Amino acid sequence: MLEKIRYRLVYNRQNKLNRQGTALVQIEAYLNQRKVYFKTNVYLKPECWSKDGAQVINHPQSQELNAMLYEHILELQAIELSYWKRGLESNLSTLKEAVRKGVKPVVSFLKFAQQVIVNSDRKPGTKDNMLGTVATLKEFRNVIEFTDINYTFLKEFDAFLRNKGLKVNTVGKHMRILRTLVNEAINEGYILQEAYPFRKFKIKREKKEHNFLMPVDLEKLENLKLPDRKNNSRHILDAFLFCCYCGLRFSDFKQLTCK
Repeated sequence: MLEKIRYRLVYNRQNKLNRQGTALVQIEAYLNQRKVYFKTNVYLKPECWSKDGAQVINHPQSQELNAMLYEHILELQAIELSYWKRGLESNLSTLKEAVRKGVKPVVSFLKFAQQVIVNSDRKPGTKDNMLGTVATLKEFRNVIEFTDINYTFLKEFDAFLRNKGLKVNTVGKHMRILRTLVNEAINEGYILQEAYPFRKFKIKREKKEHNFLMPVDLEKLENLKLPDRKNNSRHILDAFLFCCYCGLRFSDFKQLTCK
């Protein structure tokens, strides 16, 4: 059985005050007769700290500061919990490394997916599509744990999308994005490789026949007379023609800026 890390608040460990007459409050993490310390960025005068109660006293913001210190401990415990949920060893070294790298604890698949997308270097349009899938997943189930994602989950989500009236290729797009996020979770250790749910699940795709515009069709669009009213129809048509002549995808066109 894994032993849990114990935490406590320690004031003025160096037994030395700075020029302002204050000292730092730290969090001591203890495991297997070893200790590491984490900064809280809370500096206090000696009379503002209760050693017996391990809390801030005699300070105009005592309540807020105590809540802040407690929140620091909760963040460390959340990191420890996230390692435990992933079946990984949690010790003082991994905890210290996670804090050094600024790793945010993730305990649910939806939070993980959103964090991966936002922090990626993907194009804005791609991010929007992926976040749309995350929103649809949340509509399907408000809370999704990593252990929830199995073959049955994929089948039920696929059925959910079809019941919404989505076409085969649109359903496939959502499933491919979900597969990408599951692969990210495997790479990060949140899902075991042996539990890969897409091994037996086949994403369906429907072949579509693409029709091409001929020069005569483009000429007709250029000469098309639109109603003279306050709308953006002309602008949309011009943008479409521009993409046709330049060979740009609409997603790339949206990224163009004036310089």
